[in-house]
Amino acid sequence: MFRPERMCLMQIAALDEDLISACACLVERNVVHLVDRTLVAPTLREGTPAFFAETQTELEALNEQLQAFAVLLGSPVQGEEMRAQAPRPKIDPQQAVADIKPRLAEALGALRGLQTQREQTQREIKRLTDISDTLQSVASAGVRYSDLRALRFFGVVTGIMPLRVLPTLRRSLHEVPYHLEVRPLGHEEISVIVIYPADVKQNVEGTLKSVYFTEVVIPDEWQGDAAAALDDIEMRLWQLREEAAELTRSIRAQRKADMPSYFAWRQAVRANLRVLSAMQLFGKTARTTFINGWVPVQRAAAITKDLEDALGGRVMVETSTPDEAGTIAGELMRLGKVRVPTKFRHPAFLKPFETLVTTYGYPDYDGIDPTFFVAISFLLMFGMMFGDVGHGLVLAAVGAALVRIRALRILRNAGWLLIAAGASATVFGFLFDSMFGVEHFMEPVLWFAPMENIPRMLITALSFGILVITLGVMLNIVQAFSRRNVKEALFGQWGIVSGTFYWTALLLFYLAVVKDRAPSAGVIVAVLVAPIALVVLGDIFYDRLFGGSAPHEEEGEHSVAEIIFKPVEIVLNYMTHTVSFMRVGAFALNHAALMMVVYVIAQMGGGMTGPDATAMSRANYLLSAVVGNVFVVLLEGLVVFIQCLRLEYYEFFSKFYAGEGVRYEPLQVEDV
Repeated sequence: MFRPERMCLMQIAALDEDLISACACLVERNVVHLVDRTLVAPTLREGTPAFFAETQTELEALNEQLQAFAVLLGSPVQGEEMRAQAPRPKIDPQQAVADIKPRLAEALGALRGLQTQREQTQREIKRLTDISDTLQSVASAGVRYSDLRALRFFGVVTGIMPLRVLPTLRRSLHEVPYHLEVRPLGHEEISVIVIYPADVKQNVEGTLKSVYFTEVVIPDEWQGDAAAALDDIEMRLWQLREEAAELTRSIRAQRKADMPSYFAWRQAVRANLRVLSAMQLFGKTARTTFINGWVPVQRAAAITKDLEDALGGRVMVETSTPDEAGTIAGELMRLGKVRVPTKFRHPAFLKPFETLVTTYGYPDYDGIDPTFFVAISFLLMFGMMFGDVGHGLVLAAVGAALVRIRALRILRNAGWLLIAAGASATVFGFLFDSMFGVEHFMEPVLWFAPMENIPRMLITALSFGILVITLGVMLNIVQAFSRRNVKEALFGQWGIVSGTFYWTALLLFYLAVVKDRAPSAGVIVAVLVAPIALVVLGDIFYDRLFGGSAPHEEEGEHSVAEIIFKPVEIVLNYMTHTVSFMRVGAFALNHAALMMVVYVIAQMGGGMTGPDATAMSRANYLLSAVVGNVFVVLLEGLVVFIQCLRLEYYEFFSKFYAGEGVRYEPLQVEDV
């Protein structure tokens, strides 16, 4: 819990014909963080066998076809459920291509065929509808379409156009003689008949094209009796609409039937593509493939056995830990060629707090995992700054909603974090005797009311800050010793000697201010200067004793600058980091003050009680109080969260935590 999980370097040698079985076994175990062959054995060539090159190309083509298939399928409501129910993909690229390629082509062809038929039917419906509208317009004008087409010295054009461009059409035709018959077809389109002299045909047709005019020509079979033609068209439209509705039902049924197959195929294709891509990290000889990766030490024996069982014993597996000198892993670590990934090992209640740590960075493999300390300190700070029973319960309720709502499961960890923060705020609300900003809702006060004990609140915040800073220094000392960095542990900026200065300064401050028993000035100077001088001198003598050869001239200049500024930096950092925790008390007071303002504003409308209270004043009071509480929960909740992170990252992490670790990313296919 306080250290990342211990890892070992696993080196696997398998025959090419057993490579897929080995990969399937590793994928199923989901624990191997692959290492590039160029870092472990640079003389080996890339590990993807040549006979997989064509397979990878075919899988990439299938992936593109599946994307087109997804567009045809749409986004059914049950799609995510079907995705979750899809069977675990089998790792066998060549078999996946053989199984999926013909079935996907058949499914695509069937669905595209139905889509094409429906589109053709809809186009025919649109064509017949336009013809019907045009025939009705001609009939409304009191003429026959055949008579209009028979005119010798005039041109006639019929069609459909947007209503919004009708004024533009009239303006464009004002220089030529014309007659315009217009019949509305709803709010957006109109049916138009334009009659014009034959010698201006070119001008009229050019104008019509510029106003989105669609010409409708009546076929010969319907140029006679308009009533009979309309009846015939209406009968055909009814048949086509029935066909379109039946095609729509068929498409929906086909989509529903194809959806499980689509998700299964997609996962199989993506999973096998991921494995083939991972093979680029493998090493290769003539007939053998070498796989290198980090695995948890406690899982190494089980993985070795699984590989031997899956490959019938035709495999060689060697493991070595980076903590042991002389091993392959230890030598690679010593040379700085590889870095061990960081894998957390936390109980469930710490999982939500991992995000707070990883936002800053992952812990180094040989460093301390601060998640437990972050969880405790974050909750204590948040509770003190946001202490209110009502507001804490509101945050916890919001967090519970995020946890329970399935559509928001991506925010589940955030939900648990809100529940924990809300619980802490609730506990401190009882201690501070505050509920929705109303103080003294219970008697007696369990601890104290911040606004009535401002000095005590600020002293509590400073005391908590001293504990956090002390914890950071102690963790840095432990981490430095574990890394065999004695110089950092003793004389580092946050080492034993500088820590002694800090604790001595705090003791002197306590004696002088609290106990009124200040030592003499000489004692104070001697006690405080000695540790600071020892930090600088310790650096110098340690380098001379254990640092090897004498420093270069540039290094000497750097040492002089360090001698001058390092003591100043240590003193200022300890001072500013300690004072920075005053914000814990300040925001606790700010929370109480904001709620006082909320109720003062609510009372300005007449209040809930008293001789001047009315139904309207009571409604205004409740509305102002509710809105004010919501405002405080949202605004100050966010600000307090940010301030807690700031104190964690700058005042706590700066002592010992670099956040430069490598994330543990095992070979897996669950997220494809």
